[in-house]
Amino acid sequence: MWAIISLLLSISLLISIGTNNMLRKKIETLEYSIDCLRKTEE
Repeated sequence: MWAIISLLLSISLLISIGTNNMLRKKIETLEYSIDCLRKTEE
């Protein structure tokens, strides 16, 4: 589970360095979902 999350965060970091705003918005949504997942697991 955490391996998948850290992989997603690494990918989102790479994409956020780029300039595609639409991709950034999708990644922000992903990160928000991951935060919700973390809160559910706690």
